[in-house]
Amino acid sequence: MSRSASPTPTDDVQNSQPAHVQSMSLLTVARKVDGGATIAAVTKSHESTFVKINPGPDSGTTTTFATLAALRATFPFATVTAVESFASGLTQFHILIHTDTHELRSAKELCRDRTSMRMLTAASNLAAVFGLCTYGALLYGSVIRPEPLV
Repeated sequence: MSRSASPTPTDDVQNSQPAHVQSMSLLTVARKVDGGATIAAVTKSHESTFVKINPGPDSGTTTTFATLAALRATFPFATVTAVESFASGLTQFHILIHTDTHELRSAKELCRDRTSMRMLTAASNLAAVFGLCTYGALLYGSVIRPEPLV
């Protein structure tokens, strides 16, 4: 293998947005609650993007929890945690943004577990069975038994 060849397959589905776009949208959400929030680190692999955000120096517990809630509400399929460093005592937000494929799978699982989705699936299956029965009856009436009914 040459040096320029990628050791991993390049046809896999990747994150649709570049890391800097994802990190800036995370920072925008964090700054709506905590104006002093800054990006500490951004790491991107072909499978996910990992972003560390430092809260502002004057942010308290309430602001930290509000920022955490805002990030979780804005990015529901990302893994968002607040981590406190034992050495410094400072809190950081760690956000792991998964691939589009993983997010789609998570969304499907979330929808599949809802009662309304189960009812909609049952109604769809019932309509399909009714449609097949109607097609069979029409086929029987026009092709298989062409004599007029009296």
